[in-house]
Amino acid sequence: MRAEDKLARHVAELRWLEVPEPARAALRRLVLDAVAVMLAGHADADCRKVATGLAGPGGRVAASIVGRRGRVAAADAALANGAFAHWHEWDDTHDDSHVHGGAVIFPALFAASEVAGLDPGREAGEAFAAAAVAAYDVACRVGGLLKPHAHRGWMPTGTGGAVGAAAGAARLLGLGEKGVRSAMGLASLRAGLTRQGLADRVSAKSILGGIAARVAIESALLARAGAEGPPRFLTGAYGLNALYAAGRGDPAEATAGLGRRFSVTEVSIKPYPCCRSNHPALDVVLDLLGEEPGAGAAVRAVHILAPEGLYERCGKPFAPGDNPRVAAQFSMPFTVALALRKGRIAPADFAPEAVLADAAGIADLIPRITVEPVALPPGSDDVMVPVTLRFRMGGRATVERTARVVKGSPARPLAAEEEREKLAIASAGGLSPAAVKRLVAPVAALAEIGPAPLLARLRAVARQGAPGARGRRVKLSATTS
Repeated sequence: MRAEDKLARHVAELRWLEVPEPARAALRRLVLDAVAVMLAGHADADCRKVATGLAGPGGRVAASIVGRRGRVAAADAALANGAFAHWHEWDDTHDDSHVHGGAVIFPALFAASEVAGLDPGREAGEAFAAAAVAAYDVACRVGGLLKPHAHRGWMPTGTGGAVGAAAGAARLLGLGEKGVRSAMGLASLRAGLTRQGLADRVSAKSILGGIAARVAIESALLARAGAEGPPRFLTGAYGLNALYAAGRGDPAEATAGLGRRFSVTEVSIKPYPCCRSNHPALDVVLDLLGEEPGAGAAVRAVHILAPEGLYERCGKPFAPGDNPRVAAQFSMPFTVALALRKGRIAPADFAPEAVLADAAGIADLIPRITVEPVALPPGSDDVMVPVTLRFRMGGRATVERTARVVKGSPARPLAAEEEREKLAIASAGGLSPAAVKRLVAPVAALAEIGPAPLLARLRAVARQGAPGARGRRVKLSATTS
């Protein structure tokens, strides 16, 4: 049986009762995190303008957008909610494959559940939960298959993420194994997100999750309408493996352990609203401040040794450019200076006016934070650790720390309190504590009540002020050595 058929069968046939408790718990955490980052994106006026720019009346194929009481076209809803989720670079990530699954999967599956007319209740809840778990399996496995061999200009979220989300959406639309495979094949025709938006540091990077989610739901709807996606979308002569990985990927890896090993348990939840490549260095800084609260003010300069991939994405000298928000999100010197001086990272710190006006008072420190790329051994993948920071303190003293585990990863997960704190920061400025609780409850009971109650509450969210504007401190520690 081809890999494509195995993946389609897994998505079509997986039942919630077959999902073990660790994977169930992981999914609940990922749904809550997706809600948090969508709220954070919705709070940003620039994001709302871009994310909803195409949203029009939905007719019979309609779905919900966060903060909008009426429904819009399903593809427009997926685009908007995916853009909300990805805007602050705070969405979940599968570190091994670099797939940002939540920003694609949940917007697409939320839309599909509404198009399918799923009634509230256990049947709808279990169907949604199983489809989401299976969608992550496809997204992370396909993304992981291609990433080690693909040109670095492609983003795995646009390949694995779009294909996985299309599979989950097709499952919710009731298409069966053949329809799921067809939806994945249709998504493959438009798969791929280039990194040029990131290279140019513009807001196009911030909406890529929404673009992939739109591809996913449209592919599922086209499959429902009878369009036939290529069945060999992964292994064919012009399939994803050939086009993105020069045929060097092993499709068997994408199906190994299906139904026994669930990708949702491998996904990281990001503690800081910036590129994941900054996180190991931020872990070191916040760990140091946790031990020595006054150390940040004593730091005069920092030299960082980071793997080449991290340097490529975030290690170069900071320049605000035409989009200071994106430039700051993808700058290790900026984020490390911010953490040293403020002791926390929040979305409001990246607002263009805050960056340009130096609201954090870090302009003098940023140029004194340098990053040196460290070559990896031959054959090594794009790893994130180790990352070493050498702090030059007053009086010529030097402190050296190394991050070997990244905060938020399965090896060092966020505590439940930290996840709730993230939700509180994301919703700050617009939601009361009682309103936050009203969002948490339907997430916790998603498999029992279905997505409809959650979507109803997301539609009712009012426009907010900038998330994190109240300056909440993120109480995060890190494992360093």
